[in-house]
Amino acid sequence: MEFEMRYDTVIIGAGSAGSVLASRLSEDAGRSCFAAGGRAGYPDFERLPDHIKYGVQPWYNQAVADAHTWGYEAQATPERPSFRLPRGKVTGGSSAINGQVFFRGIPEDYDDWSAAGQR
Repeated sequence: MEFEMRYDTVIIGAGSAGSVLASRLSEDAGRSCFAAGGRAGYPDFERLPDHIKYGVQPWYNQAVADAHTWGYEAQATPERPSFRLPRGKVTGGSSAINGQVFFRGIPEDYDDWSAAGQR
């Protein structure tokens, strides 16, 4: 059996922007739209995992948080160790897993900017 799906618009990523765009485009009954990237299985608020529902704990302190991220690692400079970079793999994208995570600036960058301004 052959199965084929056709859409007028395919949006890669169901993050904050992709979801809104898909919603707006689908308001036109004559247009078919598909937003890829969201993970189904949470039909209501009560079924959301706590680390997505509340977003108050650092995501990296919970092993289950990796089930909702892409598992990316980043490295600020070659001299610095790599670190896990949270990028959401759920409807809402990275905004859905944002648990008030912040990254400190690299001291060398501030020194370089300061030196560049003193020329």
